[in-house]
Amino acid sequence: MTENQKLTGNSIPLGLAVGCITGLAITVGGSAICAGLIAKEIIREDAESYCVIALILVSSMLGAMTAAAKIKRKRVYVCALTGAAYYGILLATTARFFDGSFRGMGVTALLVLAGCGCAALAGLKKDRPAYQKKKRRRR
Repeated sequence: MTENQKLTGNSIPLGLAVGCITGLAITVGGSAICAGLIAKEIIREDAESYCVIALILVSSMLGAMTAAAKIKRKRVYVCALTGAAYYGILLATTARFFDGSFRGMGVTALLVLAGCGCAALAGLKKDRPAYQKKKRRRR
């Protein structure tokens, strides 16, 4: 029965993969830009932490929005799963490159949660039909 099913544009696994790849691409590209700006001394080294905070927040939000736009249903669920997958990838990367030192991953979790939460809430208004106000009758 399920042998003939194809991954269409609306499948949840494909949308989650596209969202995570988008978030990671934005993170890597933004990190390279930030490193280049620091190397050219356009911004100070003290601003590195602010760059990382902005990158994680924006990349998690755009990754979740991409996944939700690809799947087109269950927006909150999809954004939460995308955020969990993105955080898991960041956690695995941290464990690999920093020898299991998870310092600062709590703040990262909060940033990913905030970014994916904003992405989930951004489209709820257009998904739900507008409520019409009842007209009051004059007596």
